[in-house]
Amino acid sequence: METLVDYTNNNLMTFSQKELNELDGLVFSYFSYFEFVPLFDKIKTAKGFKIKDLNYLEYYETLFNGTFNPKQAKELFRNLVASPRYRDIKVRNKVQKLDEKSEKQFSALTFDIDADTVFISFRGTDASFTGWKEDFNMAFKYPIPSQTEALKYLTRIGSKAKRIIIGGHSKGGNLAIYSAFNAREDIQDKIVSVYSFDGPGFPLEALECDGYKRIENKIIKVIPQSSIIGLLLKNPDNIKIIRSSGVSLLQHDPFTWLISNCEFVEARKLTKDAIKRNLRINSVLSKLDENERKLFVEALFEMIEKTGVSDIDEFLKKLYKTLPSTIASYIMLDDEKKGLIIKILKLLK
Repeated sequence: METLVDYTNNNLMTFSQKELNELDGLVFSYFSYFEFVPLFDKIKTAKGFKIKDLNYLEYYETLFNGTFNPKQAKELFRNLVASPRYRDIKVRNKVQKLDEKSEKQFSALTFDIDADTVFISFRGTDASFTGWKEDFNMAFKYPIPSQTEALKYLTRIGSKAKRIIIGGHSKGGNLAIYSAFNAREDIQDKIVSVYSFDGPGFPLEALECDGYKRIENKIIKVIPQSSIIGLLLKNPDNIKIIRSSGVSLLQHDPFTWLISNCEFVEARKLTKDAIKRNLRINSVLSKLDENERKLFVEALFEMIEKTGVSDIDEFLKKLYKTLPSTIASYIMLDDEKKGLIIKILKLLK
């Protein structure tokens, strides 16, 4: 079986020779994780640059900071800058915002696939506390700030485009779908496809609006067979389930997704663990009111931030070392927050 790295190494036809497919959608969705913001300080953001131009950056090694699986990300990048299919694609209109006060982490960019077609890529969650807390806020808040930003971005770029493809991985997939079903009708008419790669869902009522019904048949949602993130909240009915070489949460990493003959290898159904886990999480959420969900998120991040780590990546890497300080932080919570954490732990049993 092949992976995304193999696909980009072997698929050498240009987009005029072979049209964009789901795997290309994942490539462009993943590209938004690359940390190349300093390049935009040197050139006009709207003008953009070609993918192959990134190969000459003096800060090449920092390009992969914060990506899923940096080693594989570097191999993917090398393939892109060398491949006839990707190297001459223009990247433009990079936007990156991080606002702790409003709890917003947002990033997006646009690819010019051809004279008429653009691919808008929304980045998933980075390692910042702000980014992860915004994700958890989805449990009680709608829309979150990044969803509003995604709609603004699509409106700005989509107004001038003739054909639009939108995509994202993880939270980026959620932003792709949100922006599409909340867009103006004239922009929705230009949308060809909307890709969500293991992105979380929405509150039930959000998918009952007319805007969602207009673009529902354009949504392509892909999740691995033991998905966790991609099954959260309410999702489109038509979901493609694919095979992964990863285990449990590690299946969220796109480099574990299996490919054969330039297509994802489909799985017949979700694993039993994924089904049980999804039912358990949804059951817990249904038993908590909006205020309890909000209070839990506040308590959780209050505990994590008091451990002294700089971001979520550091917290996960030092999980065992930070355990004593995490317990100490729990003890310092007020009685209401401690009681809520105990309640949720009991519900999760």
